[in-house]
Amino acid sequence: MNQENAGKQSIDDLGTNTQPSSSRRKLLLSGGAGSVLLSVKSGSALAGGVCVSPSAYSSIKISTHASRTPGAFPNCSSHGFYGAPGLSDTTRAGRWYPVDPLTATLSAPGTMPSPFSTIPSPFSGTTKLLEVLQAGGSTANSRDLVTLYLDVRTGRSGAFITLDDVADMWAICFGGTVTQPLYTTWTIADVRGFLDITVGNSTLP
Repeated sequence: MNQENAGKQSIDDLGTNTQPSSSRRKLLLSGGAGSVLLSVKSGSALAGGVCVSPSAYSSIKISTHASRTPGAFPNCSSHGFYGAPGLSDTTRAGRWYPVDPLTATLSAPGTMPSPFSTIPSPFSGTTKLLEVLQAGGSTANSRDLVTLYLDVRTGRSGAFITLDDVADMWAICFGGTVTQPLYTTWTIADVRGFLDITVGNSTLP
């Protein structure tokens, strides 16, 4: 079950990292029903990816040459944006708001029901979200889904990604019930591919 590999990022919240990286790249992508202009930052441990909607991600994968109407997605965050060990309590609290980084756990993350339905090893229901973000080894799927959850709760993902999306992707990875038709054909590899886009490991196809 523990199969792991491994925004809108607020530039104002990054302290000294207040300007986009000089390696910022703009991509004009085709697929599905419209054209998507994306900006992807790289080269920083805090640089995230793109909060592409799951439906748009699926459409682009299926049809990369179809005509699309211009649009833009916000930047998502990397797990370091929320979980970097050196952050002050005040800075971390500001980045996590309205979620409390001192008390939020997988079973009680600040919303009920928790989107983290099945708890994978080596975690438990009482594991704090911050501990998941700072975990190493083969915990990338859980770490990046917690990151995505925080992007949703803080509003950084806009309306493009929802708590239901997080819950369904978690269920695909670790067991549970998928509730949205979009995800009935998704595999763990699909979730991993999507997360690589949101945390900035890769760009859209």
